[in-house]
Amino acid sequence: MNPISLGWLLTGAGAALLAGGVSGWTVRDWKQDSEVLEGVQAAAQKIDAARTNIDRAATAYEQEKQDASIQSTVRESTIRETPCQH
Repeated sequence: MNPISLGWLLTGAGAALLAGGVSGWTVRDWKQDSEVLEGVQAAAQKIDAARTNIDRAATAYEQEKQDASIQSTVRESTIRETPCQH
């Protein structure tokens, strides 16, 4: 006869199976979290690169806008200074 009853063997096997499943699920969850974090970090880097390009373009636009405003003011002043001929 076996010194450990069949009920205890089945309970131990079930507990081991449950513990293995839970630990496997936890490791899988950690791996998935790691992959999601990598994706978020890659997206953040792309957003930073896009923001840099947009800032560069906006700075150039504002400089051009300021230069055009100065040229427009000079041109309008010059037009106003010309005498009217009737």
